[in-house]
Amino acid sequence: MNWIVLSREDELGSSRYRISGEKNTHLLEILKKESNGEIRVILSGKQRGKLILESTDKEESIGFFLPEEKEETPSLFANVETILALPRPQTGKKILHLAGVYGVPRLVFTNPYAKNKEFWTSPVYNGGEKKEMESGMAQSGNIYLPKLEYNKDSNWYKDRISNPDRIYIFDRTGISYESFKETISDKLHSEKLSFCFGPESGWSESDLEIFRKQSFEIVSLGSVILRTEFAFHAFLHQTNTWLETDSSRNQKP
Repeated sequence: MNWIVLSREDELGSSRYRISGEKNTHLLEILKKESNGEIRVILSGKQRGKLILESTDKEESIGFFLPEEKEETPSLFANVETILALPRPQTGKKILHLAGVYGVPRLVFTNPYAKNKEFWTSPVYNGGEKKEMESGMAQSGNIYLPKLEYNKDSNWYKDRISNPDRIYIFDRTGISYESFKETISDKLHSEKLSFCFGPESGWSESDLEIFRKQSFEIVSLGSVILRTEFAFHAFLHQTNTWLETDSSRNQKP
């Protein structure tokens, strides 16, 4: 990990924080840090900086936080919501990790088809989520922990019918996502948009018919059939590139 993510529970007061558990093991055994050393840390939801280590021990290490001088900026994905049919746990880990990497503020897992309902019982979705999301934050330096929601209602899309132009359904039969570059870049400055991924077997024709009737945009990442985590990453990378380019273009001289 490039950063160690700290939360409110790690705060001792007066800008001092503790590191424990797996993070402390990583600190001692992988990073080989000792007292008076320093490491890069993230205060979840707040800022990045470094921790000047006052003491290190197998149980916990304690240090003093010094913030970075530059001001934190909002996530480029601040107005993005991603919705996915609950994937198999190993895929779910990768999805959660990627959401942490890019700082997706809202991630919704919806009810899968009946044959996959046992996924809900996995430890990944019952307490293991934060670890996976923080692993992504630790990799990229993103400070924003995604908000995760579970929606088991098979009609999860109904509360979005009043704003059909704000929801995008990914399916290889759709219009090229690339063609929405200007539209999405412009909208995300002021509107919240939802981007939806179906189950690993793909949306059923009845699903797609419902979406068409609601005038949702059906978009494609290309003709190649991608696994869910690769499709999710392709979407995140492409959208991030658009938003980075747009932000750079609109910076004041």
